[in-house]
Amino acid sequence: MQCHSCGLFLPAHYKECVSCGAALEAQAQTSEVDPPQYYQVSRGSETHAVDHDHARHHQQKRGTLKNKLHRSNIPVGLGVLVAFAIIVLFAGGTYFFLTRPTSDDRLVSQGQKELANGQYAFAVKTFEKALSEHPNNPRVLLSLARAYVGVDQVDKAWQLITQAQQQGVSVVSEPQLASELANYYRQREQFEKAIELLRPLAQAGVPGKRGELADLDALWGDIALRDGDLEKAQQCWEEVKQLGEGSRFAEADARLVTIDQRLADKYVAAGDDPKALSYLTKLNTTVERPANLERTAAIYERKGDLDLAIDQYQKAMILYGQEPAADLIKQKLAILLERRGKELLDKGESDTGYGYLQQAKEMDTTKAGGKIALRGVDVSFSGGTASIKGNVWNPGPDLVSSLSIKADVYDPSSGRVLWQQERRLIDEFEIPLSGDETRPFQFSAGAAKAGYELRVYIDGTLYKSYTLGGKLPLSKSGSTATKTPILEPGALNPMPAPVPHRETPEDKTLKDLDL
Repeated sequence: MQCHSCGLFLPAHYKECVSCGAALEAQAQTSEVDPPQYYQVSRGSETHAVDHDHARHHQQKRGTLKNKLHRSNIPVGLGVLVAFAIIVLFAGGTYFFLTRPTSDDRLVSQGQKELANGQYAFAVKTFEKALSEHPNNPRVLLSLARAYVGVDQVDKAWQLITQAQQQGVSVVSEPQLASELANYYRQREQFEKAIELLRPLAQAGVPGKRGELADLDALWGDIALRDGDLEKAQQCWEEVKQLGEGSRFAEADARLVTIDQRLADKYVAAGDDPKALSYLTKLNTTVERPANLERTAAIYERKGDLDLAIDQYQKAMILYGQEPAADLIKQKLAILLERRGKELLDKGESDTGYGYLQQAKEMDTTKAGGKIALRGVDVSFSGGTASIKGNVWNPGPDLVSSLSIKADVYDPSSGRVLWQQERRLIDEFEIPLSGDETRPFQFSAGAAKAGYELRVYIDGTLYKSYTLGGKLPLSKSGSTATKTPILEPGALNPMPAPVPHRETPEDKTLKDLDL
């Protein structure tokens, strides 16, 4: 529909023109009664009058339209403003609700402020409330644990820390909590819990925690050493040395030497040779002491490692110098040298074995070794019968014109000789034994049992004892047994000057501990 007044086209259901305000319903009725007529006005003065009236009427309509449009813009602008305000309010509300902290975040924030201000009792209540809403929140668990430490409820704090660790969060995220709680346990000498708290921080590289852990280990290690808990003391001081930090790191080596010495003494006294040997070997590597070398040699001797035992005794003798203890070591060393030499001779290693015998004789001149020796010895035991065979050997240049050899079966448990037999190999009726010459011998003994000894005597002097039931290497040429370098007779080094006593790391440790 078109308004007749202003010419604006409007929908058919409009009753009033939005531009000029004319009633459209009345115009519709007028249009039905008086339809528009189109005619042509003639030229002249009449035509001019009509044009003037038309121009005036048109000017009036334009002014009316302008006023109407001006009045109609007021509600449109207001609507735009209202719509914009609604959009702004909606966006602001959305941002507020999206960024608004949750209740547990607000409680945690409040609790952290209370902790910072030292208000631990208030912090306990705040974090307990947060924990009731989120029971498995590790952040809340650790914060509440710190609050419990502030009110001296340490057991509850430890339970919460354990619960947080089960959730996959350690005290590394709360280093201050760990330090405070560790200090609490340290003051009460509950070192295990204190170290358990600090070790994760040290491993995570938290500044200052490696040194703090090392000092705590050192303190616990000294207390354990005084109380006789040597294994725990060793563990603590080894960690101090491994960390390489702390105010007492320089003491680690001395403390470990002291602990190793006491552990070695403990296991030697208990007869635990494997453990004692491990600690003695460690000590001998760090600092050689004649007493430790002598103990090590005794263990090697019991094990049958004679070469190692001889080496330890030789070192001990050098360290003892001119002390009386050196004479005792020489006697023990002579016995081992002779024993080792005879073992090698039994295996057929004549030169090496004889060299050991010569060294033994130089160590102890009372020994008769070197005149006659046995070599290529084979001992067997079966069915209650023991047998021994081999060769008597003259290693020296002089003739041997008289020689007897005897064998017996000896029971060590009762001290009884159960069987005995003697033979004269060389006498006035036999050809003397020249240098480097051998003569065979053989004995078969009955009434023997495993564990008994088959002993061999040369000219009435015990040469060697063989335990029955053990496996002895058979005599054969070209033996590949390990050989120890043997000094030529008379080539032993002169006795060195005694080593002056110096304060050892253990002496320093004992002074520090007032032991």
